Amino acid sequence: MTSDVPKTVGLIAGNGRLPFAFAEAARARGVSVAAVAIRQETDPALEGQVDRAGWFHVGELSGMIAFLKAAGCNDVVMAGQIQIRHVFEDWEKLAVDPLALDLLTRMGD
Repeated sequence: MTSDVPKTVGLIAGNGRLPFAFAEAARARGVSVAAVAIRQETDPALEGQVDRAGWFHVGELSGMIAFLKAAGCNDVVMAGQIQIRHVFEDWEKLAVDPLALDLLTRMGD
């Protein structure tokens, strides 16, 4: 019998308590959690609640994807807020990579 429960789930973690609640619930079900932690947003304490964490700027989309693939994630959940000021305040802090830039330019307004 196969299970629909993934072995490892990706968590794109913003700020607040929701990433912690998700990680706790997933791990209680025997699911490993690989967290994409967002610089200036994710609480560093989340690292102690997940199996693996990688720290990224908002615009490092290629790095996030590579991290999640390396962790064996086929399913990814976003939990927690990303403050919009971090997206528009300082373009250099975003560390926008070519993949993220391509996505942003195709999105329009």
